[in-house]
Amino acid sequence: SKTLSALGVGVSVHDAIAVESFDITLYKPYFTPIQELMEKHRDYTYDKFRLEDFLQESMGLVGVYPPKPQGGVNTENVLMLPFSSPTMIHFYRRDVYEKNGMTPPSTWEEYIEDLKALHNPSEGLFGTALQVGSDVGIATEFNNIVHSFGGQLFEVSDGRVLPVMDSDAVVEAMRTYAATRPYADPASVSYDWDTVATAMRRGRIVHAILWQDFAWMMDDPARSMVVNNVSYKLNPAGPKGAFHQFVGDGVGMTRTGRSPVATWLWVQWATEVGTRIILMMDEKARVVPIRREVLNDRAVQSALEKPEFSSVKVVKEVLDRRLVASIPPIPRANQVFFTMGRYLRSGWAGNDPRQAMRELKNEIESLGPLNY
Repeated sequence: SKTLSALGVGVSVHDAIAVESFDITLYKPYFTPIQELMEKHRDYTYDKFRLEDFLQESMGLVGVYPPKPQGGVNTENVLMLPFSSPTMIHFYRRDVYEKNGMTPPSTWEEYIEDLKALHNPSEGLFGTALQVGSDVGIATEFNNIVHSFGGQLFEVSDGRVLPVMDSDAVVEAMRTYAATRPYADPASVSYDWDTVATAMRRGRIVHAILWQDFAWMMDDPARSMVVNNVSYKLNPAGPKGAFHQFVGDGVGMTRTGRSPVATWLWVQWATEVGTRIILMMDEKARVVPIRREVLNDRAVQSALEKPEFSSVKVVKEVLDRRLVASIPPIPRANQVFFTMGRYLRSGWAGNDPRQAMRELKNEIESLGPLNY
């Protein structure tokens, strides 16, 4: 809020700002379009800089405006450069599965059966933990299941975001999500992604559908009690396959920045292929590339065969096979997610899922048109 206030009155506090896809509509008026920067600072633009090399999934969510989460991205209206690509994947305790002679689940039905079989609260081990305490957390976590059942929470049509979460597919997805509750850490009602990751690295849970960014912590002896015991795979599949929540973060240059040339040089360096190779190869980062060319690098391809980079390899498969689930940038995102959190918690708690999804849609519609 302080950053937006400063931008609103034209104060030159920041030269560049990193923004989550959900907040793009708030910051859009204060950024200089990338094409304008490339033209204005032509002498300071790297000759190999190519907008087309950025992941189209990221560019569609955070790069272009209006956003195009469904694809068909035109790089003529780029507002920000993709900066990171958080993706949710399946974390599970390999040692627990080996001890019990079990094979990790490949469907949501098998997943819930395994939660039931491995849930052992008397010994301090829960089947899973969920991000129910966070409005954004529960929405993004649930969206993995929604897409696997063939549904969507929102559609984008003619520059307008439409709530469509009252479909049969979303209702069935909520029934599946609610079926995890008996086997979840009871503290899930207050958990977000950080606390779910903490529960996993402290050996409190067997399963988590979690952001890949947390994978490095699982093998850090200073942070983890389950070093070398956590593995990663595609999310469980529903009737339409396995899907993975994807959230783009972007970096934009402000119109009021004091050092536009230096900032433009830094933004290019921070998103350049060489920089991104270094970040991906860093075992304490394991950052998923935002540039396609990074994935074609021989050193990167070799690293992906090593166990410590297995989480990145899973995300590469997600991107290669286009198993991406996303929630489009939403005008008045804070209000919308607050409303979503309330009704999604109701459905997860066991209340009638159809009624919860219908009331959620109606309340979002009552906020007024969500136009770009």
